[in-house]
Amino acid sequence: MREFVELVQMHEWLLPLLGAFYIIQLFSNSERGVRIPAMLGVAVGLGSWAQTGTMVGAMQGLLFGLATFGAAVAAYGWQVRVSIRKWVSLRMWRGIGFGVLFGGVQLGIGLLFSYVVQRLGGSVDEGSVREIVEQSPWPWLIPVAVGVAAGVYEELVYRKLADVWLSRWMPGWAVVLVSSFLWACTHGTGDVSPWYLRLVELGLIVGPLSFGFYRRFGLFPTVIAHGFYNAAVVLISEIILA
Repeated sequence: MREFVELVQMHEWLLPLLGAFYIIQLFSNSERGVRIPAMLGVAVGLGSWAQTGTMVGAMQGLLFGLATFGAAVAAYGWQVRVSIRKWVSLRMWRGIGFGVLFGGVQLGIGLLFSYVVQRLGGSVDEGSVREIVEQSPWPWLIPVAVGVAAGVYEELVYRKLADVWLSRWMPGWAVVLVSSFLWACTHGTGDVSPWYLRLVELGLIVGPLSFGFYRRFGLFPTVIAHGFYNAAVVLISEIILA
């Protein structure tokens, strides 16, 4: 089973190819609107690179940026339009508020999960977060970088794009479970013992809840929630290290 999860993780390598495919298509029609997908891709790419500041991090940022660009075009089409008036409206601030609240709920679930696992005799290793903070040349930037990169990329791919694509072939409840399982697989299994508990937490609890939140409030508040959760986890790790 664990080998199967690791095999499923390989789907992430297909997403940059999707972005490269759409970029190649631009040469045949340069008038296609790519401003918003490109901005999202650049934001995710920079956020991913800023976590390490290395050449390897730059390559990783390029791949995630391509994947984000491809996911945005695939989910929304070429002509993505954003109204400035809408972004400065009360609706935007309400979305931010709901996102922060749900991010707090996610943080509470994560802390409760860690507590339950340890009470049952298991273990949760948060060393990966501490390692990123310790090795980064800009530790003060990590909360924002992780929040933007993971929030935009993962919610765009595993909520919006999964909803658009998977809904063509399966019912709504199956879309939620399949997309949540794929999302859970991307987080690995090595930081929790027993290893399958991370799949249970993300694939059967947090993932379906996040998908329900996305369908009720939209993508923007869901990105805010994810970004808030990631930033809070990194800040807690930085406070502990300090």
